[in-house]
Amino acid sequence: MSESPAPPRLKVSRPRSRLYQLAPAVDAAALPEPSPADSATEAAVESAAALALDARMQRQRRWQRRRAINVLHYHAALSGTAGVLPLPVLDTLLVGSLQLNLIHDLSRLYGVDFSTQRAKAAIAALLGGMQSGLLVSSMLKYVPVVGYAVVSIPAAAAVGAVTYAIGKVFMYHFELGGTLLDFDA
Repeated sequence: MSESPAPPRLKVSRPRSRLYQLAPAVDAAALPEPSPADSATEAAVESAAALALDARMQRQRRWQRRRAINVLHYHAALSGTAGVLPLPVLDTLLVGSLQLNLIHDLSRLYGVDFSTQRAKAAIAALLGGMQSGLLVSSMLKYVPVVGYAVVSIPAAAAVGAVTYAIGKVFMYHFELGGTLLDFDA
């Protein structure tokens, strides 16, 4: 058997286009003029996109607010529980750290830079002379039997309410775009 010769190979030369090469120029005069219907359609698309973005932003704000309220309730309940503890002075320290943690969690939720020193200063400014009253109620727990029974429940309610109020103030401040740097009690 004789082998047939292989067909000749065709050589095709194609220009290669590269990503960095420019596309062919288009003559602006050859493009059609936009019609009023095109601009109306474009305006409708832009307004629909703006409404969708606004709705998305509102959903995000609602989620953020619900999350902040959950954080606030959690810390207020823990502070109230700490107010019931029969450990004078230690309960006041625990409440202070819970309030500091509350501000930290809220600032993280709202994307605000957190500084421990500034948060402590803000809490002190908000509470003013109230800390001394909380310390006195904590010291009254030293009075045997009657002291703890008389002071613990009102102190727990007061501490929980104060923590809740501090959280509400910071929620409002952060929602308006404030930071710990521009907080003014």
